[in-house]
Amino acid sequence: MRLVSGFFGSVPNFQIHEHSQAFKIQIKLQWSWFYLRKEQLLLFLQDATHLVTKWRNRLLSSTAKLRIGNRSISVNHLYDIINNLAYTKFDHCLTKSDINPKDRQNFSSCLKLTSDGLLQILSENVNIQGTFAYLRMLKMIIVTYIEKKTTITERKNTRALSGIYSTIVNFTVHDFLQRAQKLSLLNDIKYKQLHDPSVDKLIFPVHYKHQNDRHSLSTQCQNEIDQLDVEQVIANAYDEAVDIFDDLEVLD
Repeated sequence: MRLVSGFFGSVPNFQIHEHSQAFKIQIKLQWSWFYLRKEQLLLFLQDATHLVTKWRNRLLSSTAKLRIGNRSISVNHLYDIINNLAYTKFDHCLTKSDINPKDRQNFSSCLKLTSDGLLQILSENVNIQGTFAYLRMLKMIIVTYIEKKTTITERKNTRALSGIYSTIVNFTVHDFLQRAQKLSLLNDIKYKQLHDPSVDKLIFPVHYKHQNDRHSLSTQCQNEIDQLDVEQVIANAYDEAVDIFDDLEVLD
């Protein structure tokens, strides 16, 4: 994958990015953190669940010696918490089976390893901040790639815009963005007609319970992907990363 995508490597006699069907990625010159080659024929995506379980398995490995800065990362820290009579299972949500290295595809244990209770216990002990940072990053991976925020209403609205695919949500990302914009436009018209007398009336069926609802998240502007403030997102992520590793002497 690294050679094909040109990520700090290439194949001398096989320049796949020069293929006639390759596409170009237009990025800003100041994006020094964007390392992907500008010409690509195809892209690779990591399976999120597999990524999370690999992160967990590295922690549970008996041969890997992990460190962040001057702090060690060890599964023994978790055993100490489980065996500590000062804590109950309700505090940390862990059992010894959750940190069994033989069960390599136990995704549910990844969720337990990133529970708020366990992270709180780890954060209170200055001697195990390496393990705390490691599991905190695991939680961020789960939140970013796996945790589902889409509501049932949004799923139903998307299905309703599926056209001839009335029973199967079958569309590309581009189709989905177009349908999201269509949904936003329809809801914007509906909202304005309910609350702006100057707008010409188009009758939309509205349940009587929702006639007085003057708040609608659907009126928010649906921006194109290339209009999103990517730089601010990256800057915020960098600041949070600095905050995580500030006490681990990584940046010294």
